[in-house]
This record gives sequence, structure tokens and C-alpha cells, in this order.
Amino acid sequence: MATQRAISTISYNTEPFLVEVLDKLVRSHVLQAYQFIKHKGEDGDKDHIHVRVEPNKGIDKMELTDMLKEYPAGQEKPLGVRPWRFSKEEDWFLYAVHDKEYMRIKYPDDPHEKLPYEWQDIVVSDGYDLETAFIRAKASLKHSSSNITQRLKKGEKPEDLLLQGENAFLVNSISTALTKRMYGEMADKCALYENMLKGIAYAMTECSLYLYIKDGKYSLSFDGAEEDLGSPAEWPFELDYREYNKHYMTSAEKKRYAEKLRKKSRVYLTTEEEEWLDNYETEVQREQEEREIKARNRASFNLSEIDNRKEEEEEEED
Repeated sequence: MATQRAISTISYNTEPFLVEVLDKLVRSHVLQAYQFIKHKGEDGDKDHIHVRVEPNKGIDKMELTDMLKEYPAGQEKPLGVRPWRFSKEEDWFLYAVHDKEYMRIKYPDDPHEKLPYEWQDIVVSDGYDLETAFIRAKASLKHSSSNITQRLKKGEKPEDLLLQGENAFLVNSISTALTKRMYGEMADKCALYENMLKGIAYAMTECSLYLYIKDGKYSLSFDGAEEDLGSPAEWPFELDYREYNKHYMTSAEKKRYAEKLRKKSRVYLTTEEEEWLDNYETEVQREQEEREIKARNRASFNLSEIDNRKEEEEEEED
């Protein structure tokens, strides 16, 4: 299917061949511009070239792929490119040089630091203003949705961002999403604390323990004796709903909570939620394996019983 939108790919062609084909497409007005940069192989990949083209008219991506098939002497398989993808100018330039700020915002969970490059390493078609394009890309980073999200998470007020000229619709959308997530997490914590307190109250009643609260002070009574506990602010510990989460939820509560977490994208889960979900899924898998082992043992026992009965019947007939 033909497209007039900018597209990009990863090329394994030789640079002279790539320049020859792209220059030809520019001269024939198929492309209005191109950019590419050579990258050293990382994470098991071999050396490659990041390529971006801006069509001047509708261009078929598969035809373009065929044009870039290169047949070096002595090689059976041709060199070529990966499938084309639509490309945003600012993102392509910042990733091309592995801009540190861009990589930190766009890939916060990637522990590996990529090899750095300079904007001067980018090769462009004749007449293309590379420096202006790169300055424009760097400026866009400040106004990206990822950066605005990070700033709001750090406590900046939405109205301050609007006064700095940020897009009102974007700021409002991100603020709403973050607020919903925050209240959702608070509701989950409140539900967990409520269940934990119910469990504590039940356990205390069973052990004939009674808790009294007066003027913010707590006291514990057992078998006629009373112990002053002071106020919560004086206690040397904090209740941790995560620990309760692991040990005191019923099976049905765990299942409902896991289903709720699975409906979220992993990107939006907190570290604690991911850890809890991983532990729960491991626990479920272990229980399933135990049930299967028990089922096999029962089946083996039943077969053994049948064989014994047959042997007894055969002995009686004899």
C-alpha cells in the first residue's frame, strides 16, 4: 500500500549502495528528503544503518524494500532492510543519536546505556537543513507527553505547566489519568487495611483480647489485666498492606485482586503490584502442579486397586 507519510527502517546495506539508491529516488522526485546514521551493533545485533525517508508522493513500502536489495559479489543472500514503519521526525533524530534525556524518558526501564552519537554523524540528502531539524527535535522533548507525565509525577502543578505554554488538552488528559490511578491505588489500600483489621479483630476476640480507645490512646485488656499502648504516633512500626497482602487474603480475595491487576497494562503497575502478581501467579502454578500430582497418585492407586481385585477374583475362581 502506498504512503506519503515519513517512514523509517533499519538497513544492512553498504553505505555507497544506500546513498546511490536514495539519491536516485530524490532526483526522480519520489523522495523529497532522506536521513540515515550508522550504528555499531549492540545487544547481539550486527552493525546497521537507521534510515528515514520523506516521500514526495505515494510510495509502496514493499517496492522500496525491493529497490534496496543489494547483491554483493560472493554472497548468496542479498543485503536489505527490515520492514518499514511510520516515523516521527523528532523521535527519529533523538533516538538516532541516543540522546540521554530522550532515552531516559522514553525507555526508563532499560538498564543498558546505548552508545552515544553526534547529530553531525547523520547523513542527509542535499538541501536538507540538518542542524535546524535537530534543534527542533531537542525542543520538542520538553513538550512531549512523557516529559509532562514525569513533571506532574514530581509534583508540578497542571496550572503551572499551562502558564509555561504546554498544551491544555495534553496536560488535562495526563492529569486525569494520573489522578484516576492514584485514587485506584488508595481504594485498593483501604480495602486491604479494612480486611486486615477485620482479621485482627476476629483473632483478638477468639483469644479473649479486647482493645479500648479513649482520647486517641489505646489500651489492651486480657483476662482482667490491662496494658497501655499509647497513641499510634508512638508505635515503632507501620502497618504494611503488602505483607498483609501476601499472608492474610482469602483465596477468593486474591483471585479478584489478581484479575483486577491483569486488566491493567504492566506499564501502569507499581513495583509492589508487579511483585504481588508475580508471587500470586507462582503460587497458583505451584498449587496446580500439586493438584496434578495428587490426581496422578489417585489414578495410580485406583489402577492398583483394580489389579488387586482382579487377582483376588482369579484366585477365588481357581
